[in-house]
Amino acid sequence: MAWPRDCSEVPADSPSGVYIIQPTGLHPIMVYCELGGADRGWTVIQRNRQDTDITWAESWSTYKHGFGNVHTEFWLGTEYIHQITRQKIYQVRFVIWDAANNMKFADYNLFSLDDESQGYRLRLGAHSGTAEDAMDSDNPRKVHNNMKFSTKDRDQDTYRGNCASRYGAWPKDCSEIPRGSHSGVYIIQPKGLHHLVVYCEMNVTHGGWTVIQRNQRDTPVTWAESWSTYKFGFGNVRTEYWLGTEYIHQIAKQKVYQVRFVIQDSADTFSFADYNLFSVEDESQGYRLRLGSYNGTAGDAMTSDNPNNMHDNMKFSTKDRDQDTYSKNCAYSYEGGWWYSSCYSVRLNFKGGMTWGNLCKGNCKSSLILIKPASY
Repeated sequence: MAWPRDCSEVPADSPSGVYIIQPTGLHPIMVYCELGGADRGWTVIQRNRQDTDITWAESWSTYKHGFGNVHTEFWLGTEYIHQITRQKIYQVRFVIWDAANNMKFADYNLFSLDDESQGYRLRLGAHSGTAEDAMDSDNPRKVHNNMKFSTKDRDQDTYRGNCASRYGAWPKDCSEIPRGSHSGVYIIQPKGLHHLVVYCEMNVTHGGWTVIQRNQRDTPVTWAESWSTYKFGFGNVRTEYWLGTEYIHQIAKQKVYQVRFVIQDSADTFSFADYNLFSVEDESQGYRLRLGSYNGTAGDAMTSDNPNNMHDNMKFSTKDRDQDTYSKNCAYSYEGGWWYSSCYSVRLNFKGGMTWGNLCKGNCKSSLILIKPASY
């Protein structure tokens, strides 16, 4: 018995799931078939999520033959989509979940891709549905219908630059996440670095903050870690964690950054300390901290005229690498890596009650450190 040519030929009453199809003139391919409800028989050609692990900034050949996991996020392949849609007259449905988890759809009553010699040009029919017609437009800069397919290594758009290279890449930090996005876990790729999973705070002060540290007094995380562990980060990005001194350095060297420390005191009051400049020097310089001017409600506990309590301009220390100005190792004695002098007025990387200057000495309940590009 021959394989079905697409999911519309999968037997009635079959469940949604992974099937093998064989379009006319093509070898068998594995696809996901959406078979639920009366409107069944859909062949899924793309699936994506905001917190996906997939790298979508791929090459022409990778897009041509597909990538990802057909059970989760994937691209079926431009060549396979072309081969399927040349068999019959097809329609297409785009299903979108917005930031409030409302599902909407956009239907086009005709759908096809031209062959590779024609640049896999997209052809769409008339629109209907609950999502706006975002694929077709009277504005030639925003139209997708009748356009050729572009990738980072094959530019077939009508822009003077390469849209696929410019917009197919991951954001370099959380400030490049689109406005209106919800707070949560995202993938970023700082310049010259591999992908990183980070938490983006999108609700505080216009959003766009990359969270580099989060801690709670009753955390299960052990903050008395080694230099290498602090360098590459630890913990759970959804709860308590340290992003990694190397990654913090790599992010903060891209632009001019600011930092916000958010502290919850013993009375459950949240206070903040902003510094209008923030950077961490590279490892050869001991990941030295550089801060700008202070503003906020928590008190300036990071800079001080007292050299024993200074954190600004200090190198980072851990239990196995002592770079403080004290006769002993502050990180070892106080059970957590930090920018110590001799020794501290701030202790946030600690399992137990934290300290922020005079605000809460050993009984702070939680901390959050966020960075984003400075607003000037």
